[in-house]
Amino acid sequence: MLEEMDIGVLNTFSTQIIFEFHGCNLEESEGFAHRKGILERLNECFVSIHTHLNNHGKIFYARNLFWSTTVEVSYLRRDLAQEFLLNRFCKQGFLEGLDAPTVLDNSEIPLRFEQIES
Repeated sequence: MLEEMDIGVLNTFSTQIIFEFHGCNLEESEGFAHRKGILERLNECFVSIHTHLNNHGKIFYARNLFWSTTVEVSYLRRDLAQEFLLNRFCKQGFLEGLDAPTVLDNSEIPLRFEQIES
């Protein structure tokens, strides 16, 4: 959907957008590079304000972290983001009360927003 879209038009008519990205797996290098390019275009006008790893689908473990190939991301228009982030409770990328597991029998997948030494 975003491949051919003029991100400037999206910026004009949307203050926030929410996506669920599938196939977020570095092993799929061609697909990953393609998605990364689209996200870089999106980041020109929007900033990610929340990320949630979907606990349904392919879940894998790498660098001492669990990860999902399905990622939910909430974006806010850049000109509104600073005020939003200053006026809302946001702890390590989580907006309290927003997330819920997709599959109730599976545990949530925590995100760590800290620098990991490679």
